[in-house]
Amino acid sequence: MLSQNPEATPASCAEPRLLTAEDDLAAIADDFGHLVHHRPRAIAPITSTTDAATAIRYARRHNLPAVPRGTGHSTAGQSQARDGLILDMRPLNTIGEPQDMRITVGAGATWHDLTLATLRHGLAPPVLTDYIDITVGGTLSVGGISGTTHHHGLQTDNVHTLEVITPDGETTTCSRETRPDLFDAIRAGRGRNGVITHATLTLIPAHHRTRLHHAYYRDPHTFLQDQHDLMTSGTAHYIEGHAKPTPTGTWRYRIEAAYHHNPPTPPDDALLHTLDHDELDTTDITYWDFTNRLAEGERLLRAIGHWTAPHIWANHLLPHHQAAHIITTVMAELTTDDISESGTVIIYPFPTTKIHTPAFPLPAATDTTTLFAILRTIPDADPATIHTMTTANDSITQLVTELGGTLYLDSLDTTP
Repeated sequence: MLSQNPEATPASCAEPRLLTAEDDLAAIADDFGHLVHHRPRAIAPITSTTDAATAIRYARRHNLPAVPRGTGHSTAGQSQARDGLILDMRPLNTIGEPQDMRITVGAGATWHDLTLATLRHGLAPPVLTDYIDITVGGTLSVGGISGTTHHHGLQTDNVHTLEVITPDGETTTCSRETRPDLFDAIRAGRGRNGVITHATLTLIPAHHRTRLHHAYYRDPHTFLQDQHDLMTSGTAHYIEGHAKPTPTGTWRYRIEAAYHHNPPTPPDDALLHTLDHDELDTTDITYWDFTNRLAEGERLLRAIGHWTAPHIWANHLLPHHQAAHIITTVMAELTTDDISESGTVIIYPFPTTKIHTPAFPLPAATDTTTLFAILRTIPDADPATIHTMTTANDSITQLVTELGGTLYLDSLDTTP
């Protein structure tokens, strides 16, 4: 209801609560990449949709860049705003109760907390990124890719409804049926077309246990073919791949395949045992331990100082007919020193037809897309080393794009 007080401040002119203390501004002038440091003019804590709309209108009136920020897990300052306004979305972290296999959450809720909440009801999000201590609004703004994408698409493909604040400060709801143009512009739109405040997400039944297989390869071509065959079969719930350096300077490739199940019914993992791997390790863990499997690694990386080291990352999407050539060409030149012992290379395919997010930068004319991510972590890096690594990523990106691939996310991807 509109106020009847003639002296009341119109909503369009309301002032947001702003934090301007130097410690607050300095802390938020950083992100997970630790490469870019843009100090904002102020921070607006967002606890409601009204807060977000007020902050965006304020920024518009004062001609300030306004950037929503969750946990700041970007790598090139995308969650920073030089002399602008940061919308701190973390307080907007409400998680509703599941209804009809859907749940509505605030954009500042983390996938970690959301999954814990849904598991109490025997449900789970169908697509979870490997690291889950990041916000719903953050990953829906870029896509959200996962080892389950070959079954369920992106996180943005599993959204029913979005509540957003458009750049003019208006609040609106969009979906595939209502404002589909805005819905398609917001999902994976990098925040250019509005700020997500709430999302209604699809859920699926959760399993109790996960049988996790690690299949190891020396030959990259065999690794890629087995991974593609495994994806095509559809038997594994989750498929990813990694390349790690060996002490002799070569690369060892690993398929990571997870089969969720409810005992006493065993998982259907027979195909994996017939693949041409050199070695196979198998463990059986709880579904939650699998979902939260990077938590222990994070604690270790924090302890040795690598979590706060520069992260020079490049995530590429390759067309199937060029994937093996690009991957083997790049890996032949890559060394341990190029990524460090805590860096990694991620490789896995998914059917292009599973993606229904128009803004997601898929390669053209390919039935299978392969994620190829070079994740460099460079402790104690000096500016010269950082320049060398970013230049190397540029060269890889040039090769990928020349052969029909696209850039998903990059340490130099500073799209506002």
